Amino acid sequence: MIRIRNVDNVPLFSGSVSPKDPLTRTWTMAAAKSDLERGLLNSPSIHVHDEQGRFFYTVSLHSTLAIDGVGPLVDARTGGVREFKTMDAAHSAIRQVGFRSARFWGGAQ
Repeated sequence: MIRIRNVDNVPLFSGSVSPKDPLTRTWTMAAAKSDLERGLLNSPSIHVHDEQGRFFYTVSLHSTLAIDGVGPLVDARTGGVREFKTMDAAHSAIRQVGFRSARFWGGAQ
């Protein structure tokens, strides 16, 4: 199951999740694939962002290890959080990691 979150006019990772938080991990595509194969990831989330009329999606991964928590999928070259223009692109990234989704679940954050 993939969770979808709507983050209206909230800066990326404001509040609960920050890539700078030492207890929050970030994943490149390769690291996410490896961790999923090792059983260290249990679910992804797609977050919908609206920053001053600019809509985009990000992907967060949920670790089975409490110390890793929840963290974003990042670009391997820049280290920045990956932004997707469409939900299909975000969903495709989740599938490339290796998750097999059967349904989407929507909820307010």
